[in-house]
Amino acid sequence: MTDAGPIDPNTPSTHLRDSWQPGAGYADSWGPYYAAFFPPRRVTSWVYWKRMTTGVNVVRRLWDQREALRELYESYYGPDPAHWPEQHPGVVLDAVQWVAHAACLRCAWIDRPGVSMRADGWRDEAQAQASRHQASR
Repeated sequence: MTDAGPIDPNTPSTHLRDSWQPGAGYADSWGPYYAAFFPPRRVTSWVYWKRMTTGVNVVRRLWDQREALRELYESYYGPDPAHWPEQHPGVVLDAVQWVAHAACLRCAWIDRPGVSMRADGWRDEAQAQASRHQASR
């Protein structure tokens, strides 16, 4: 076995840069979900790229599911949150495999850690998280 010595600090994988963040135009859509999942930090170029591609796809998929559920909720209770029976109705987002996330239909809250969908009772646990948010508002 040979010792390759210390890592060269000039290799591209050691250069860090500020992570990508969505522009202000996404503040009223999937931007807050992205911020919850991928807070700003210094990252390698590879992580920067993964966040811009896979990361965006994941949060957009969750946001799209949330929006579909919000539209369904509004079809029952109307578009004005003042007339909703719950001011912050909680839902379970399960559009991305293996982890379900509790979320709110009114504000941009999402339970970032989520619940493993491989665990028994995952839906009940995720719904309990959503209900805790709903009751706290």
